[in-house]
Amino acid sequence: MAAGQRTFKNETAEHFARIKSWLVNVRKLDPNRIITLDCGFNRELTVTLEIIPVGLTPRTCDSAMEIPVSEVRFTKPRPKSPKRRR
Repeated sequence: MAAGQRTFKNETAEHFARIKSWLVNVRKLDPNRIITLDCGFNRELTVTLEIIPVGLTPRTCDSAMEIPVSEVRFTKPRPKSPKRRR
């Protein structure tokens, strides 16, 4: 995952938490099998989900896609919406 050029602090961590929660609670995946990788900043927010066979090493970040932090514009976080009851 890479944050976009316009982002707020901890945006990727919040996305990781929501994605992992969905994978564990809805899709019933083993949380110990989910690995998150923060790859810095891209022009747009990017999320990639890969299935890595057991025993293989997950790939690393592609540095060619990153932009320097000096080009990143930090904004205020989006207001959290009230939790809906199901």
